[in-house]
Amino acid sequence: VNVNTPAPGGVAPPDRTEVDGYETRESVVPIGRRVYCLGRLTLDKDKNTLTLDRAPNKPFVLQYGTEEEVIQSHEATIFWKGLGSYGLVAIGTACFLSAGNHYMRSKGNGGGDME
Repeated sequence: VNVNTPAPGGVAPPDRTEVDGYETRESVVPIGRRVYCLGRLTLDKDKNTLTLDRAPNKPFVLQYGTEEEVIQSHEATIFWKGLGSYGLVAIGTACFLSAGNHYMRSKGNGGGDME
């Protein structure tokens, strides 16, 4: 990755012949920790490293835990985000109706309690 020259993703600038830097991200997996992998993962036994093969348009997951734990975690996240979304819609609707009621009363058209 050339980090010093703006260029479209994956395209090397034609006037540059040297690379000024690379970006590498490394993580350490604790010994004995289970890892769930969906996708292609290659183990280099000489260097004791794992290499991720991220093919375009193919899913890739690498997380701690078993398959069941990873799925449970994602399902819980989806549930709470959905619940929060419905809550925000309910609050927004209540605010909209309250503002409409206040507007109607300020114009003298009733819109609230009938007398």
